[in-house]
Amino acid sequence: MISTKTKNLYDRILKKFFLNKEQILENKENILTYFNELPATSQRTAIAALRYYNQEFNINENDLANLKLNYKKHLNKKEFHYMNDDHVNKLKIYINSTKDKERLILMILFDLGVRKFEVEKVIENWVEKQMSEFNIISKKGTIRKVYLSKAVESLLSYSYSKYGDEIIKWASNDTVYRITKKCFKIIGYKGACHDFRRHFAQNLDERGERLSVIKSLMGHSNIATTSIYIRQNDNELKKVIENQHKEKEIINTKEYSMMLQRAEDLKEVSNNQKDTIESLMQQIKELQEENLRLANDYKELKAHFVRLKDANKYIKNNKRVDDLIKRKIKTYEEERIKRIINCI
Repeated sequence: MISTKTKNLYDRILKKFFLNKEQILENKENILTYFNELPATSQRTAIAALRYYNQEFNINENDLANLKLNYKKHLNKKEFHYMNDDHVNKLKIYINSTKDKERLILMILFDLGVRKFEVEKVIENWVEKQMSEFNIISKKGTIRKVYLSKAVESLLSYSYSKYGDEIIKWASNDTVYRITKKCFKIIGYKGACHDFRRHFAQNLDERGERLSVIKSLMGHSNIATTSIYIRQNDNELKKVIENQHKEKEIINTKEYSMMLQRAEDLKEVSNNQKDTIESLMQQIKELQEENLRLANDYKELKAHFVRLKDANKYIKNNKRVDDLIKRKIKTYEEERIKRIINCI
């Protein structure tokens, strides 16, 4: 038994086979004709689909073995599609202007070079771990490490904050296929979803990255598989041939000495600037300490002023009380003298 998704995939790949079923049953050679018309990336899946529908088309294991053999020969001769600069520029414009769902899926394919079915695994693992690098279960149950670019990580964070766990459902195989097909149609490129991986490998190779590094990023177990994805540039090959016996340029010793002297002068200037900067930093530090001391002194003076103000207020209050007592005593003495005089 196979899943519904797999069955739908088989039906889509064998669509032309079902439309011409009668011709195939009459002459099995027509199977090979329709098989060769399929893209190289779909032929291996077509073999599995024909094995599933073997009774429908009256196909035996020998027929499937011949198809598999023909697939390998065809793969070696096949001229794969590669996106040129115009396609890439149009693709970038489309990604920036499309919906969030399509932008996320296309950016993962374009920036990470993952397989179609791995897009969903990338999103699932990021939602679970929230990390920029993690392992995913890849082809044939192997484990490969995926490194997210800053653009993809930023887009994942934005999409997750806006849509939550719903983004995991965006990346089914059928959805990725439809989004890719729509994108390629708009930018005028005839190719398949797997061409994102070819562009990824080709781009890294043109930037001078080692083949072993590209192999690891592609998730390949064999470096020979990685080499299939890389197209050799005719101009580059011609340049290598033309320059293979070219003599190395002789170094001008005078010019070299002047450059060394200039480098030494720049180094000395740099060291002087470094010393000046360190001296300025030390002065700044001393000024900051002095400023802190002044601030503390200001606080102490302010507190002392408050104490003096309170003391002055206390003295004034005491003087007022003393005057009041003196007046009371004087009044009392005057009244006492009057009473004595009256008594006499």
